[in-house]
Amino acid sequence: MFYPFYVIFSIYSYFSTNDFRMLIPFRLRQMRFSIAILSILLVTACVPEGFINKVKYQDETLVNTCQSFSTDINKLIESNTLPHLLAVSTFDNSEYSYYYLEPGQYELKADSLYFRLKNDLDYPRYLDKGVAIIVQLFAEKASGEAGSPEKIGEFTIDRRYYVTYRRPYFMYRFPLRGKNLSGRKLQLSFSIAAFNADGSLKEYFCESQSKPFGPIQPACCDVKPWEGTQLQSIVEIPTLEVSPDTFVYKGFDATFDVTFQEGAFSYSDKLLAYSLQGFIEKYRALHYEVRKIDLRGYASPGGSEAANLRLSEKRAEAVFEELTNMNASRKNLRITHKGAGEDWLKVEELVTRSRALSQAQRDEVLEIVLSDRDADGKERQLKRLDYWKKLEKEIFAPARHTYVSLSFEYIGKESTLSRYPEALPLGSGKMDEVARALIKVGPYKPGMDEEDELAVLNQVLSDKASANLYAMRATYHLAKKDFDKLYADLKSAAELDPDNEVYNRILTGYKIRFAEAAGRDKMASIFDEITAQTKANPKDRSLFLNRAILLEKMGRIDEALEEYRLLFDGVKPAPTHVNNRGVARLKSNRIREAEQDFLFAIDKNSRLAEPHFNLAALYAYRGFTSRSLTYLDRAIDRDPRFKDMIFNNPVFSVVSEDPKYDKYR
Repeated sequence: MFYPFYVIFSIYSYFSTNDFRMLIPFRLRQMRFSIAILSILLVTACVPEGFINKVKYQDETLVNTCQSFSTDINKLIESNTLPHLLAVSTFDNSEYSYYYLEPGQYELKADSLYFRLKNDLDYPRYLDKGVAIIVQLFAEKASGEAGSPEKIGEFTIDRRYYVTYRRPYFMYRFPLRGKNLSGRKLQLSFSIAAFNADGSLKEYFCESQSKPFGPIQPACCDVKPWEGTQLQSIVEIPTLEVSPDTFVYKGFDATFDVTFQEGAFSYSDKLLAYSLQGFIEKYRALHYEVRKIDLRGYASPGGSEAANLRLSEKRAEAVFEELTNMNASRKNLRITHKGAGEDWLKVEELVTRSRALSQAQRDEVLEIVLSDRDADGKERQLKRLDYWKKLEKEIFAPARHTYVSLSFEYIGKESTLSRYPEALPLGSGKMDEVARALIKVGPYKPGMDEEDELAVLNQVLSDKASANLYAMRATYHLAKKDFDKLYADLKSAAELDPDNEVYNRILTGYKIRFAEAAGRDKMASIFDEITAQTKANPKDRSLFLNRAILLEKMGRIDEALEEYRLLFDGVKPAPTHVNNRGVARLKSNRIREAEQDFLFAIDKNSRLAEPHFNLAALYAYRGFTSRSLTYLDRAIDRDPRFKDMIFNNPVFSVVSEDPKYDKYR
């Protein structure tokens, strides 16, 4: 800052010294003193408020002030106000042998953070005549921790520093000295100051020591920018062993009617009896044995109710004796019989579907049949009708019968469902279909009609639950990506087979694989589940590897990387495990380390689709279009589902505009 009165006072003091008086005459001294004062006042009047310095820049003289510096910082803040967006390369860098970070990109390398800002400050317009800009980096506390942001470091950018490191692009570099940035949002602040020739600090401009400009929140080092990129970790999930099963009906009921002549009760139709017995033998050959036969004898209207009751009893007994004689050797067969009197329900049915009567006649008869009169009263009313004889001979004959109900039970070796729910006419095509039915269920396989198969399986499960069947249905929910139902069925399987730990392991594995769909709130409970399993099985490395994946999905990257470090210590890691570590490294902006992991996984097992896809994503981020396309082709060749993960994916948002990607649309 300028202090004009201090300067005037100093000049006046010097002009007042004896030495000056001896050298210059008094009037000349007076004149020169006045000129000096006037010059200082003129200079002071021309200096704008908040003056920093005057710089000759690009053939133009620029006057820098606190206001101009504040305006430039605000533009910088505005350009970097979306820290949750992934800044993918906007240029095709395929032809370049070396990769430079593009504006908005970050990389952790050798315990240092490197990055470039979008629309960065035009440093040369300020860095002159001892002026430098001080940049400070802070990191917010990790999620759940209270307190002010932690200072990570600062560095001073003067003209010499900028000229040394501006080629090919100026890049910020902050040594971390072991500080953990995982899952923490960053803040950048800027101060501007004057320095002495020896490099010591002279003063801060614009009160920027106590009130630095900013903050700017760059897109590092929270995992949020990488959300939606669908980077592929390989969760270790035990094989879900599901056995196909075949079911038959536990049994079914069949019906048969034996009719009699008017007033008759003896059963002399041997052919009919043998036919009935033939059906019993036929279905026994299909492993369905008749266990119960119920006989109900009936009479038609035409006589007193009491007489008809006795007649119905004799009719039931006649069929009972014949069937008992034919099945005397069957110890498991129980035959019951009973007379039920007049069959008014049958009469109602016969009249309703009769074609021998007109509609008016049917209505008249039904009004009597459905009335509240007793049986004899109904019969008297019917006999008064002009067409009674017609009713008696053509309509009521089938009501003189014995209704035979047979109950069949399955005696074979197949698993059984409940009984078929409807009674079937004995010997009908439907009864044959039910008796021969083999209801086969199995796990989901690509190409099958999943809705039809699932409908059958739902029917089976509604009748007969088992761990195997719930696990089987889970395969369909997995294919349909219905995760809630997948988890519910695996949980039911685990409850029905508590001695089989594999169901819980599979359940937790799928929860980790699809953790993003569950949301951050549910991830904590999943973490508790997998941690409990690691405690119960401390020697099972797959559980710890899955926990590392979950930590990465939760944004706790450094914890995930530490888990991998411990797991890989002293052992030769599998390609799938190295791929998973690469995902954690990429999400933490350890770009080169992630690339090495994916290349290692591919080198050791080229059949893996996941590292090919991850490498395609990494190269898309860096703008290496050709390389990204090469590895994407290989990923899709190994697993076609990756074709659906290109468009609407932020990491492919730029490279996918290349016409070479049209084949995937």
